[in-house]
Amino acid sequence: HMEHLKKKAHENGLELHIEPHDMNPTSDMVLASVGDVPMAEFWRNHFNSAFSVHQASSTGHIYDKPIVAAEAYTSFMTCWNLYPYQMKNQGDWAFSTGINRFVYVRFTHQPWQNQFPGMAFGPHGIHWDRTQTFWPLLSDYHKYIARCQYMLRQGDFVADICYLLPEGAPNVFVPPPSAFTGDKWTPDRRGYNFDGCPPSALIEMAEVHEGKIVFPSGASYQLLVVPDVETMTPELLEKLESLVRQGATMVGSPPLKSPSLSGYPECDGVVNQLVEKLWGGTEVPADPTSRKYGKGTIHWGGVLSQSDAVNYAKDPSLDIPEEDRDNNYSEGLFGHDGTRPGTPYPDYESTASILKEMEIPKNFSSTGEVRYSQLHQTGRDIYFVANRTDHSITDECRFRTNFSHPQLWDPLTGETRPLPQYHQTDGITSIPMNFEAFQSFFVIFREETGRSGKESDPSENFPSHSTLTELTGSWIVSFDPDWGGPEKIVFDQLEDWTGRPEEGIRYYSGIASYHKTFELDNPPDTDMASRIYLDLGEVHDLAGIILNNKNLGEVWTAPWHIDITDALIEGENDLEIRVANRWPNRLIGDEFMPYDGVSDGELPAWLSGDEKRTSGRYTFTTLSCYTKDSPLLPSGLLGPVRITGTKEN
Repeated sequence: HMEHLKKKAHENGLELHIEPHDMNPTSDMVLASVGDVPMAEFWRNHFNSAFSVHQASSTGHIYDKPIVAAEAYTSFMTCWNLYPYQMKNQGDWAFSTGINRFVYVRFTHQPWQNQFPGMAFGPHGIHWDRTQTFWPLLSDYHKYIARCQYMLRQGDFVADICYLLPEGAPNVFVPPPSAFTGDKWTPDRRGYNFDGCPPSALIEMAEVHEGKIVFPSGASYQLLVVPDVETMTPELLEKLESLVRQGATMVGSPPLKSPSLSGYPECDGVVNQLVEKLWGGTEVPADPTSRKYGKGTIHWGGVLSQSDAVNYAKDPSLDIPEEDRDNNYSEGLFGHDGTRPGTPYPDYESTASILKEMEIPKNFSSTGEVRYSQLHQTGRDIYFVANRTDHSITDECRFRTNFSHPQLWDPLTGETRPLPQYHQTDGITSIPMNFEAFQSFFVIFREETGRSGKESDPSENFPSHSTLTELTGSWIVSFDPDWGGPEKIVFDQLEDWTGRPEEGIRYYSGIASYHKTFELDNPPDTDMASRIYLDLGEVHDLAGIILNNKNLGEVWTAPWHIDITDALIEGENDLEIRVANRWPNRLIGDEFMPYDGVSDGELPAWLSGDEKRTSGRYTFTTLSCYTKDSPLLPSGLLGPVRITGTKEN
């Protein structure tokens, strides 16, 4: 029926996106492969659906779907509490798994032009629409997302392990828990990357080339890990026999019989014959054992024949609320009795040890908390790397590549520059790198001829910033009077709005403009610095920068600074910093006034204009989240605001 639906969509100039992860009556990955774009979802809270991300990305890689989408930041009762910096770490995690299109949940159609925050999608989603306080300051955040999505659609995903899914349906791909590090919401893949593959895709498309299992999509793998199951059809076993005979390396134990009544009982005899060929029998060796067959090798026995099974129903890392135990998501993952093993594959370390024996280095490794993804194009390797911590780190990152001349591409700014300090040995390029909190980069390695390059260079990969001056003293701050704030007020020093005595500032939600003039002792074309930056220090929650009437863009994440070199002038410089916070403070302030919102499922009469609104409230929304006792959120520019410079060699 999905093929028919796709045909109808194409006849009408549409695409079909399929998001299967709720134990539908088929294999999730097979169903997703029918669509033009496979989709996943990842939740911000309430339900951990990370498994669907691994399914969708694997579908894209195996079935040659260059765009892999995700229903992004699905959530429950976040109540206008999320903003871009909070979202960046989880977004970068999704990018590192293979997602390259975000479908935000949600952008509500607003029936009113003058009501804010307005209509909500019940308790769900992150309220990503024009009624957000910071919507006018999202341009650079959206550019960041667009740059990452574009880069992550280039080339072929690089992975070494292909996990074969069990036959039958319903079916989800659940990788071994030990293949991950990180927390429950952002489980990061370890040094050897992987995909899942349905049996039908392996049978129809897989071939062997130079010892690797390859697909027409360009995906290729060093190892095929088969599931620890009692049954396999003769058709699947015949494909496995063919692949190993041609040189593939396979990991896992033999089945005992066929699951099918087709050709019964002869089918079981075929299974036994193929098992005898490949494994030499069904008795599992006590220790890991390798067996040559044709040009290939089979590894099994010991830990290689023990599934990395976890009782997911008792695993707190999934964080499934008790009230959701009976929903389809939970039952699909756990089985009805909540005891279904989490995965039919051996633990990650035992599989990784085989790759080490084959002298295949990890895709990526580091000394700290850096996640990664690797893509390959003819003539270059592309790595996405991101700091998964909320603090700055210095790390030695090791990339598996045969190319050299690494370049840093910054998706935050669009800047590209060489990384002159690196070391290459045995197919591994080591690069010292600095990351601010949750900062991310693309590192590009190019195939260049006629240039030797230097493996060691005195230049620093990340020039340090030095403070040229701090902007101290008073600021003129302008709030929007329509939202209760003063049109103009002087702050003697930078401070949190919630600590001010004025109710119109303490409960203010929206954008306020900070104004100041300053002079630099030296113009930027001297030896003072190569580039000059405005560093905001602490800001809640994001800011837009205008210098000398030039809009320089927004600051929404670390390193919390912006390049102002080309906008500086000699003499007096006029600076405006537009700072936006979130809705909760104004919603909380309105709780001190009479309630005049949705009642018994009915919209208030004043909303249609039939009556005058008299409550004194500034906001209206269909979702009530706060009381007058709810804590206020830090807001405004806290600084210190500094002018900094970098001196590049």
